[in-house]
Amino acid sequence: MGMDVLDIGVLGFSLLLTMWIGYIASKQESNSDDYFLGGKSIRWWGVAGSIFGTNVSATHLVGMLGVGYSIGFAQSHYEFGAIPALLLLAYIFLPVYHKLGITTLSEYLERRFDEKSRLIYSLILIALILLQMTAAFYIGSRTMILFLSGTAIEVSYVSGIVIMAIIATFYTIFGGLKAVVWTDVLQSIIILIGSIIICYLTFSLPEVGGWSGLLEKEGISNETSKMRLFLPSNHPDLPFTGAFSGLIVLHFFYWGTNQYLVQRALGAVSEREARIGIIFASFFKLLVPFLSIATGVAAFHFFSSLSLGSTVTPDSALPILLSKILPRGVGLAGIISSAILGAILSSIDSMMNSASTLFTLDIYKKYINQGADDKKLIRIGQISILIFVVLSALGATIFFSPDYKGSFVLTVSALSSYLTPGIVVVFLAGILSRRVTPTAAFSSILFAPFFGYTIENLYNNFLFKFTFFSTILGLRLNFLHRVAITISITYSILFLISRVSKRAPDKEALNWMDIQNVKRSESWILIFKIIVFIIFQVIMVVLTLKNLENKQIFSVLAFLFTMFLFLQSIIRASGGIKNVSVKVFFQDDKFYAGLLASTTAFVLLYFL
Repeated sequence: MGMDVLDIGVLGFSLLLTMWIGYIASKQESNSDDYFLGGKSIRWWGVAGSIFGTNVSATHLVGMLGVGYSIGFAQSHYEFGAIPALLLLAYIFLPVYHKLGITTLSEYLERRFDEKSRLIYSLILIALILLQMTAAFYIGSRTMILFLSGTAIEVSYVSGIVIMAIIATFYTIFGGLKAVVWTDVLQSIIILIGSIIICYLTFSLPEVGGWSGLLEKEGISNETSKMRLFLPSNHPDLPFTGAFSGLIVLHFFYWGTNQYLVQRALGAVSEREARIGIIFASFFKLLVPFLSIATGVAAFHFFSSLSLGSTVTPDSALPILLSKILPRGVGLAGIISSAILGAILSSIDSMMNSASTLFTLDIYKKYINQGADDKKLIRIGQISILIFVVLSALGATIFFSPDYKGSFVLTVSALSSYLTPGIVVVFLAGILSRRVTPTAAFSSILFAPFFGYTIENLYNNFLFKFTFFSTILGLRLNFLHRVAITISITYSILFLISRVSKRAPDKEALNWMDIQNVKRSESWILIFKIIVFIIFQVIMVVLTLKNLENKQIFSVLAFLFTMFLFLQSIIRASGGIKNVSVKVFFQDDKFYAGLLASTTAFVLLYFL
């Protein structure tokens, strides 16, 4: 990328600032509650910044741009599809978690079902976190190599991994969740600044011609446009049918049942502040497709104009782009590298903290030393962080290399999706239903990975030969379709086992309806609204496909109707339109949730 002394100075300053903030935060930890949940003192802005910083990692700044370059804007489903899951967390899952005062999500499974479900969840989450950390170390080191190439501080692939491990471990191991949150907020600001700079410089290229130039080149009414969100159902990477089935399930896992994301909300000072933090983090999520993925599409046109298209791999698209567009001698390269490394560190530190929380509280304290005091628990948490860092760093060294040609975003998503469907089914069923037994819950989490593996092999070795299947789903089963089928089978098994296994009446009240005292009529009204919303959106999609030249009209209608549903909910909760003022709307977080959902509906139709 051609970094000079000023750039290296900017990078070094940002890394030192991150470590200093983490160190200051570590001084405020006095017990295990402080260490693992930040003393439940995190304000809404901390929740928002930490959620955004944890989620927007190298996957977005490097991986998402790379997939945008290679596949197109359809990758935005990974962002837009998160909005329903975030709203589910804010209004359904979070009230349950907060009312029960849990520290880990596995604790909910034990209280709702049994300790076997708690243990298997913790083991699966630790395995998933190690996988995600391994991928983060890989892409981080690979990016560092390209950044520092030709400078006085060149690094090798292994030394890059070691440097990131040392920096992230330094403040995470001593500071706990509060240190992670504080550093995540700083890194989120740097990430946004860096992303805006990359986006601006790329779209300013004459080969791109700005946003209007890109849309003119692509023609979003053209079926082959890279700026269209909906790819055919038999598309090998991102079929639209998978995006609205399996990918939604993965979002439900990631945002509602994933310890290292939800832990930020659990550490909030109150449920309302946690909910506001979640909503504002969601608005930042809506920026990612335009700052990162669309920039990848623009990079495709830029590389094509230079005849580089066939030589650029998805994971190298960003570093090569930066080497072509960044001016020298003004520190921009240092800011960009700080943003990318900050994004990597903000994810690694969060995963370290959550993995140590799960191991310390769910395994060590539960099965090894039940009488451990706060000092002992914190020490075990610190030791476990070191172990997880070493394992994931070794994994990045053994299983990846800087010459890897694929897209690590899709690779990691496909691998982790074997383990998550059973967890989603059990959490959804446990929180939204009374009639789920402990045996059914444990069996579903345990056997779901085997269902997924069997389904995939059955299709790829036999069913694809039938024209009916291959025409709809392609020659190989996309992992998103596999997740959707696995969910259906797992839920059926959960239902059947619940019908024949022993119930636990004392645990069945730990669901959303009973905990929130939601009347049956109110739950049916909510279900009715969701059904009406889905039907309306389907009608809008059909009308848009038949009248692509008028898609702006249907996009606006989708926005207005979605917003109406949320406004109606606020009016109903206030006792009627006579009791509602403009001030009431702006003070109710459901207004901002409605604005979030409405904007998402608009964008999905506009880029149909």
